Order: sequence, then structure tokens, then C-alpha cells
Amino acid sequence: FFRRTHEKTKGAFPDRDRADGAAVLTALNELCGRPLDLYGLCSLGAELGADVPFFTKGGTGICEGVGQIVTELPGLDGIPVILVKPEGGVSTPECYALSDEERMNGIFGNEKMRPIDRIKEAAKYLTNDLQVPAEQILPSIKDINDAIKETGAVYAAMTGSGSCVFGIYEDENKSEKAMAFLSEDPRTSGCQLISTVMI
Repeated sequence: FFRRTHEKTKGAFPDRDRADGAAVLTALNELCGRPLDLYGLCSLGAELGADVPFFTKGGTGICEGVGQIVTELPGLDGIPVILVKPEGGVSTPECYALSDEERMNGIFGNEKMRPIDRIKEAAKYLTNDLQVPAEQILPSIKDINDAIKETGAVYAAMTGSGSCVFGIYEDENKSEKAMAFLSEDPRTSGCQLISTVMI
């Protein structure tokens, strides 16, 4: 019964009703004798919307995965809050269309701009959330990144979860000068240095 009910309601909850979706799933689970534990309920809720598992669990927590993994944190009970909801709403698809991801597609997809100008324009939006924790694990990452920035790179950052750091240069001449500088810099001592081009 529970699975059939879920299939009928799949995708039926608008963005503003995710909390209601969590309440319906919780009520159905109770009516059916609690066939699902909290993790199962959250996993099912994630199919309706990324924030349904959070509303299912309630309290204070961190959501991971697509929202189905909720790790409970110490509560924030008693802290005063004021909520002010405007009359209008925000369309999730429209909001995502204006997000950094769409902005990046607009920049990198602009064939009228020179490739290096696309990088320059995008640089202010590019971040790697893993760089700060990686630098805590391996402090030399920050030193290397700083060294690359000092060579006049258009953009410098750590790749993925590390530990490689890259620099993008405007032309081959600047790249060669940077390579010479980095080859002598004590911050890159013992590092493998590779000069290449994008393809």
C-alpha cells in the first residue's frame, strides 16, 4: 500500500509544499505500521524533493547526498527568529537558470569571446570548496597556490580534492616565465612541474 501511494504522489509536491510532503510520508508510514525506519523514510522522501528528508527528520542537521542523508546536530532551541515572507514566490527552475552554473554556461559558451577572456570573466565565480580543508591537511597547497598567483596567472586553484594546483596563463611567453620562476621557488621544491596547454 505504501509503495503504491508513493508512486501516485511522486513529483506531486510543489516546492513550497515540501514540508507538507514530509508530513504526508510520515503519516502514511504511521498508518501502515511503520514499515520504514527514518533512513528509509528519508530516502523515499528524497524522490519527492531534496529537502523532504530534512523536514521528515526535523531538528537541526546537515543534509548530504541528494538530501536523503541527514546527520543530526545539537539543537538550536530557544533562539528567537523572525521570518518575513513576501507575497510573491520564487520559481525554483527560474532561480537555477540565473544561478552561477547558468552564468558559467553563458560565459564559457560565448564563442565571440577569446578563450582566455572567458577564463578571466569566469575567474571571479570559480571556487573549489575542498581547497580550504585540503590546505589544512597539506599546508604546502596554499604556498604553491600563492606562488602560482605571484607569477601573474589569470586563474590559479587546486584541482578536485587535491593535491595538484594549476595556473592558467594568457600566453605561452607568460607561461614560460612562470615555469622558470616556479622551478626556482623554494615553495615548489620537490614538486613535479608540468607545462602543458588545454585541448
